[in-house]
Amino acid sequence: MTNLGKYNKGRLVYERVAFPTDTETIQASLKKIGIDGIRYEEFFISDYDSPMPQPYKNLGGYESIDELAVFEAVMDSEEYARSVKDLINLSHM
Repeated sequence: MTNLGKYNKGRLVYERVAFPTDTETIQASLKKIGIDGIRYEEFFISDYDSPMPQPYKNLGGYESIDELAVFEAVMDSEEYARSVKDLINLSHM
């Protein structure tokens, strides 16, 4: 995650976040990059790194962190996604 306001001022301030994650980790990462809800409110996703890059190639910088976390959890879960068909069905829920 990258601080958009600082990026627009020429400063690259970012934090790598591994998924699956939790709310506390996301909040701590936002704090580290200076997202305080007052001076800096916006961030963007500057890069995706995954052993399966294909699902990420069409994602943009402003994807929902919550939705990405769910997607990663489903991809990692053998309980709910045992096949491509299961993944497709889960994506329509």
